[in-house]
Amino acid sequence: MRLALSVSEACEALGVSWDFWSEYIAPEVRIVRRGRRKLVAVSELERWLERSGEAAAAITSASRRGVAAQPRLFASQSVTDAGERHA
Repeated sequence: MRLALSVSEACEALGVSWDFWSEYIAPEVRIVRRGRRKLVAVSELERWLERSGEAAAAITSASRRGVAAQPRLFASQSVTDAGERHA
């Protein structure tokens, strides 16, 4: 069992393009850099999928109730930072 994938292998495993990876996934996952090589832990991809899947369920649930979805906070953001960023 492999513990890590190259970025192109991670894109293939997720079924996404390099552009989609760069815009939506890369900012949210941790990678290991050694020289020019970038590796993504399989467990990191699984964590991203789990977290992203929960967010989509919350947004869908909120939209069904007619409630505006709240922006997600990253660990390094405060509530004030998120409000300024999405205002």
